[in-house]
Amino acid sequence: MSIPPIQLRDTIEKTAGYVLKNGSSFEERLIKNDKDGKFSFLKPGNEYHEYYKAQLSKTEAPAKEAEEEKVETQPLAKPRDLQFLTELPPISAFDLEVVKLTALYVACNSQRHIDSLYRYMEQRGNRSQFAFLRRSHSLHALFTRLLKQYQTVINVVENPDKNTQSKELHEKIMSENNNLFQNAYDRAVYEQQHKIERKTEETEKKNKQLHYASIDWQNFTLVAKVNFDAVDEVSELPIPLSRDDIVYRSLQAKSKEIEIPTAKPEAPQQPEPEAKQEPEPEAKQQPKVPKGMKIKAAGESRLKRKNKEFTPRSQRTIKCPITGKQIPEQDFDTHLRVLLRDPRYEEQKSNFMKKNFTYESNLTTDQVYENIKRLVKKRNLSEEEEEESQRKRIDVK
Repeated sequence: MSIPPIQLRDTIEKTAGYVLKNGSSFEERLIKNDKDGKFSFLKPGNEYHEYYKAQLSKTEAPAKEAEEEKVETQPLAKPRDLQFLTELPPISAFDLEVVKLTALYVACNSQRHIDSLYRYMEQRGNRSQFAFLRRSHSLHALFTRLLKQYQTVINVVENPDKNTQSKELHEKIMSENNNLFQNAYDRAVYEQQHKIERKTEETEKKNKQLHYASIDWQNFTLVAKVNFDAVDEVSELPIPLSRDDIVYRSLQAKSKEIEIPTAKPEAPQQPEPEAKQEPEPEAKQQPKVPKGMKIKAAGESRLKRKNKEFTPRSQRTIKCPITGKQIPEQDFDTHLRVLLRDPRYEEQKSNFMKKNFTYESNLTTDQVYENIKRLVKKRNLSEEEEEESQRKRIDVK
């Protein structure tokens, strides 16, 4: 076998990999389209054809090993359950014999003998020996499985023609007789594959139980209390937000807080024209007012001014300390309730507290509502008292 030069050697190795990947049809196409003689080593008469075949066999060996590994690691289907194979829990030989004999006794007679057997042993004072007859006992599952096995065997012996389940099982066993070793091997591989998974699941389950048991459920703190009134029962609530909406909204709020207002470009200052100084007119000399006399503006009387100062209660407005808008006095309570139920109020409140204060309020919305209402009432009373005092002063004068 002659070894080709380095450039041709690289071409042969790459071609062998592509041929192995795409099949022999790819090799035939290369031979047909080879007009320059670049792939002449593909022809059997070429001196480097043996080297190409050797490279092809070298590349093919690792690929076959990888395929075999994939086949071996491919998950197998779950084999059928063995009806007469029982995994025994931790149990002594004497207790196992008692469970087997009890299951055989119940299978030969009927289910009614379970209660009678338990009552009989209770009278004898040995009821702990047959505690597995109760469903809450750990060995009751073993007793039930053995009971089903004994009942199946008894039904096959007594009614061989009517028992279709046993016939199907017998036919399946006879048909798989030739593949007995293969089935046993597949079962062993399946058990090996799922042994690690079962162990991992058991470990995770145990860790969850330990974590749940480590929590002090009796020690808790009351964070907040929510009161629902008659208005909440009939009011239409907004559509609940998803986690993505909440994250987006919080990020948007943070970006608004961090956002720095950009300064507007200053226009070039133009020199202002100097204003001409005009001579101020001399102040007109007003006649002196006699002592004790008060001069009013033309067309103004005391009653008219009182009417202007006094506005009906139905038309009075109150400035909202939250929004800064003038709200009619009769609608102020409703305005505060609606405003404090706004879902964005908590967000606006927290942003306001962060910007203006170093602490946050621990008041609920109901307490905030009552405080605002009380402050507004005090402000209105103080304004009315000032108006009354001004009126009294005017009357006295």
